[in-house]
Amino acid sequence: MVVVANRLPFDLKKQPDGSTIARQAPGGLVTALAPILSRREGAWIGWAGDADVELDPTTTDGLTLHPLPLSADEISAYYEGFSNGTLWPLYHDAIADPEYHRHWWDAYRRVNRRFAEKSAEVAADGAVVWIHDYQLLLVPAMLRELRPDVRIGFFQHIPFPPVELYMRLPWRKEIIAGMLGADLIGFQVSGAVRNFARLARTLVGADVSGSSLSYADRNIRVGAFPISIDAKAQSELAVRPEVTEAAAKLRSDLGNPRKLILGVDRLDYTKGINVRLRAFGELLAERDPAVDGATMIQIATPSRERLGSYVRTRENIERQVGAINGDYGRIGHPAVSYLHQSFPRDELAAFYVAADVMAVTPLRDGMNLVAKEYIACRTDGDGVLLLSEFTGAAGELRQSLLVNPYDTNGVKETLRTALQMPHQEQKKRMRFLRRQVRTHDVDAWAKTFLSTLEDTKDPVAAALKRLPAEVKSAVRSLADEQYLLVGTDFDGVLSPLVEDPAAARPLPAAIDALRTLAVLPNTSVAVISGRSLDQLRLLVGDAGPVHLVGSHGAEDAGISGLVHHAAHTGPTPTTLTDDEQHLKDRLDRAVADLAEKYPTIRLEHKPTGIAVHLRGTTPEVETAVAQEITRGMAEWDGVRVLPGKKVLELSVVTADKGRALAGLRSALGGPRTIFLGDDVTDEHAFGVLQPGDVGVKVGPGETAAKLRISDPRQVADLLTALAAARQTHKFPLQ
Repeated sequence: MVVVANRLPFDLKKQPDGSTIARQAPGGLVTALAPILSRREGAWIGWAGDADVELDPTTTDGLTLHPLPLSADEISAYYEGFSNGTLWPLYHDAIADPEYHRHWWDAYRRVNRRFAEKSAEVAADGAVVWIHDYQLLLVPAMLRELRPDVRIGFFQHIPFPPVELYMRLPWRKEIIAGMLGADLIGFQVSGAVRNFARLARTLVGADVSGSSLSYADRNIRVGAFPISIDAKAQSELAVRPEVTEAAAKLRSDLGNPRKLILGVDRLDYTKGINVRLRAFGELLAERDPAVDGATMIQIATPSRERLGSYVRTRENIERQVGAINGDYGRIGHPAVSYLHQSFPRDELAAFYVAADVMAVTPLRDGMNLVAKEYIACRTDGDGVLLLSEFTGAAGELRQSLLVNPYDTNGVKETLRTALQMPHQEQKKRMRFLRRQVRTHDVDAWAKTFLSTLEDTKDPVAAALKRLPAEVKSAVRSLADEQYLLVGTDFDGVLSPLVEDPAAARPLPAAIDALRTLAVLPNTSVAVISGRSLDQLRLLVGDAGPVHLVGSHGAEDAGISGLVHHAAHTGPTPTTLTDDEQHLKDRLDRAVADLAEKYPTIRLEHKPTGIAVHLRGTTPEVETAVAQEITRGMAEWDGVRVLPGKKVLELSVVTADKGRALAGLRSALGGPRTIFLGDDVTDEHAFGVLQPGDVGVKVGPGETAAKLRISDPRQVADLLTALAAARQTHKFPLQ
């Protein structure tokens, strides 16, 4: 395995005697990939960080480093020029004006060619080569020309712009074609995947089907792989005695402020440092009680200091800090402590531990790992994260306080809320945030990307290898079935279960397979979920002819001309009678009172009822809530309770997944049916299956289903194998 990145995983430092020493660079990428590379006897190709420095390859702990020298002119044109003067601002919504210079582009192509040639030289036969980020967008296609035998992955860490912005780039076709040299292209968020797919179709004529692209007689996978941090190591660092002592001293040196606000960023015009400073300054000017006794620390790590836009950014921020301190600071106690310097990981952890509020307000950011580092360091379970909705992290960290950084009033009001948030509310939000960061760490990110990349060799063979023999046999029996209905639940089946339902995302491979099945002749596909239909549309996305059924069958999308059957006797699938609406209003009030009594439960409102989510609560709270609902609302005439995994569904209509599946089957003329589900509520669907149908239980638990698989990954495998089988009517089952 070979990793190719602009920088090596160490920094070079010149000594007074003219010698150089190397030390490992900080950052999640190094932390994630170094152990994987060591296990595989891997290599890392990158620039050493100084101009005109040539070093021999070095091997440490099974990892071989291959420094690629760059001249001062190349650094100026390729790195500071095209990479950071053209691509960086363009890819960040053109917050600063991109510059388009032909000599920058020429240097960019030359340096990318050298990276590709070095990669071709280093990679073993059939190796996996993982290329990283916007500085090396041409390398995948260049490497493919030189070494068609290797598997090539590309991951972009920064945002990918919308089509309208990207079209400004004079070399737009060349860059898209360069990226399409990879077998797997990864982005931080699904929006970037859609932007790229649209451009690939528009600019170079790629054939796009879901997250698969066909170009130059090759199939390329494109997907979202949100990067993360080493949460365990970060949490362990935060509780070291020297770190907690440093945090206490930090607060003491600041005069033990009532509230401490922290910002940690590279000094970059995209980071929105001025946004949070302006909001804090206005609260101070208004003498708002929320900022009484509050102070702010802003760490701005030096970055690209030779570029004019960065020089101006630094000048503006320092002017802003000076004005706030001049107006509101006191001798020995500035309102804002501004630090234009870098800090090692342990010192930075002390700042995270000390801060009551973390303000992360980029105007655009691919992910933002600082937000996740802060969460990992809050081992006491308190603290508030104020987070820009234009970061990739916002899609995962929904329990943070999300803000629009372009709305100064909104940022100011949210900062006020953060400073005044009750301790109990802080702990409730932070518990969900910490669980998200712990379960989706950097190791999981790297493993997911690499396993997907390696599966691109033959995704069907890889899927079959992971399936139990009896499941493969069932897939084979369904391959030649004349008419087939494929039904599946969403949570725990297409998507892994998560503590916060808003953070659930389907596995791309599962959605791709569903789309493929849905367009095959005589094959119908339905997702039948307890979620509302509107939520299901957002989560499944543009699934084409996939039939969506929400609220356990009470809401039917009516896709592909199918009509609603048997799920609800009201005027329409989503319209309640007057009596039902009055009952639902009464139910909403009662459940709201319950949530006030038990603040750790979460409510999910639906058109026909409400779901009470118990995941993340204590067993005592779970039992108490279940008893109150069973002895109270469940006894009301017209209210139906459907118990699920850590959830109680209350509905004012008679609907369940069994009725919905039976209705679809009847409308389609009774095709053979396969249904996949993980929850207690899916047993209704298993119960209506006929002889010859196939029920598949996902995960543990008692079930009427005859087959069982372990998790959503195997669901994706099953659907992938079934789609391939019905396309070809044959496949190997070795």
